[in-house]
Amino acid sequence: MNKYLKYISPNLNCIYNIMKINETLGKWENYNIEKGYTEITYSFPNWSALRGDKYKTLTTFNDKGKDLVRAKLQQWEDVANIKFIEVSDEKDTDLKFGMYNNLSEIGNYRSHSVRGFAFHPNNIEKKYKIAESKIEKVEDYTFSGQVWINMSDMNIEYITKSTITPEQQIKVNYFKSKADIIEYSIEEHDKYYILLKNNNARAHIDDSKNVLKEEPYTQKAISHEIGHALGLHHTFTRQQSIDCEENTYKYSIMAYNVPDSSDADHQGMHPLTPQLMDVYAIQATYGQNKSTHIGNTIYGFNSNTKKDYYSLKTSEDKIIACIWDAGGIDTFDFSKYTVDQKIDLSEGGFSDVGGLRANISIAYDTVIENAIGGSKSDIISGNDANNKLSGQCGDDTLYGKGGNDFLYGGEGNDYLYGEQGDDYLYGEQGDDYLIGSDGNDYLYGGEGNDYLWDSAGNNMLDGGLGNDILISSKGDDVLYGGEGNDYLDAGMGNNKLTGGTGYDTFSFNIENNDSSNLITDFESGIDKIFLYKKTDDGNITKKINIVNSNHLNNNEGNLYYDNVNNITNLKINTAEISTPQYLNINLIGKYEYEDLFC
Repeated sequence: MNKYLKYISPNLNCIYNIMKINETLGKWENYNIEKGYTEITYSFPNWSALRGDKYKTLTTFNDKGKDLVRAKLQQWEDVANIKFIEVSDEKDTDLKFGMYNNLSEIGNYRSHSVRGFAFHPNNIEKKYKIAESKIEKVEDYTFSGQVWINMSDMNIEYITKSTITPEQQIKVNYFKSKADIIEYSIEEHDKYYILLKNNNARAHIDDSKNVLKEEPYTQKAISHEIGHALGLHHTFTRQQSIDCEENTYKYSIMAYNVPDSSDADHQGMHPLTPQLMDVYAIQATYGQNKSTHIGNTIYGFNSNTKKDYYSLKTSEDKIIACIWDAGGIDTFDFSKYTVDQKIDLSEGGFSDVGGLRANISIAYDTVIENAIGGSKSDIISGNDANNKLSGQCGDDTLYGKGGNDFLYGGEGNDYLYGEQGDDYLYGEQGDDYLIGSDGNDYLYGGEGNDYLWDSAGNNMLDGGLGNDILISSKGDDVLYGGEGNDYLDAGMGNNKLTGGTGYDTFSFNIENNDSSNLITDFESGIDKIFLYKKTDDGNITKKINIVNSNHLNNNEGNLYYDNVNNITNLKINTAEISTPQYLNINLIGKYEYEDLFC
């Protein structure tokens, strides 16, 4: 798993090492050789019955709370090579879940700002207590793997000392007299008081009030504490804390810091899953779960994951998540969003989706093949796999990257870059720019006035409708203008050119061009041939001298009609040196010089 450390930033390396600071005691050692994964038991002890007089608020999860914990355990199991096994509350287990109400004698936690705590794995403690199977009191459970969630719900009031009123002073005195840390708490600072009233003060006594909020912050807190119980540290220590974007929620739910607005914009929302560094660190500890989402999985709109943290229904829905996917042909579908988006399919990459920034990441060693943009102007980047990228509406920019890709611009004026591989680029509606680059590509402009260019390989360029510009470079290409008045530049390869309907221009570079081209549908009086040389100031028109000789000097040409094959051949010496370089322009039909250069 450490193979990725050389690819990630020095800051991420440092964060990873901090998160694994307890590596000597930092994992459960219950690996099942036959099953091929680590088994981790868990339970929901009956803390309410066991707490006695010593522990005031230790509380058992109700059924709804248990389901929430199970869902969070499943998220960790989905990414790591572990299997959680639920056991009855009569036995000690690796993980033990419970709640407390702002005050916990275990760990001596007594602050509303602490939403939970947990103990790391300790296989030594487990080894020595394994024989003590009978549970009669809280202390009979091992501390390692205990996970506690604070169920308090505080009203918070700040009172400034310098402007305190008599009524406020009475209230301060009342809170001081009632302070029990559970229902009433007061914090005194140099310049102000903080008064805290727990709306959930009887939750540890009355089971009907034992309600754990399911909002994202609570969900993140549960996932965070499970991370500790599985062996992960925070992204910082008291001695070491890096001031960088990697030490934030953007990268890890084990972090405390909110990302700076220049690095991410989550609009106050919290991650719904373990984040990029969490997935990396837990997989480095236990290995990867190779059975998660091995089919053709859709994330976002029209999701087939059956998981709300990967599913979107309306354009108002938002998610902050990291995607781990073990196989199949997978798709990001963000088609219903009506904002500009940036979708990045590279592993370790972040996407700006649904009005947030850097809210979707892709775990290392995960391949997402396809992406669908929304109705605004999106930037979509593929990866080294064979991608299918769809811009949909808006003025989109699509990058195929490596692999043999299909790029669809959709409506709007789009920029499509095939880059490496044999790619298919479809501009569709609008005035589009299609750039093929390496590989043997197919470029189709579709509707609108499009610009098609391919720099290498043997390609097919089809302008479709509109007045299009088709430019070949190296390689043997087929250029088809289609409808409209098109400009076809043959470049330096051996090409086949068809203008289609309309007034078309067939353009040829006559500087050191040693190639042979065929024009299939030249029409006298409608189409024309344009000869040029490249200069620093741009292309300039170049005329040639037609001579009745087979010996051609530079910028000289001859015109020959082959009546057997019905081919007119225009042969031009384009060499700038003494060694000839002949550009051959072949046209189906019989033409005179005046027909070609009207």
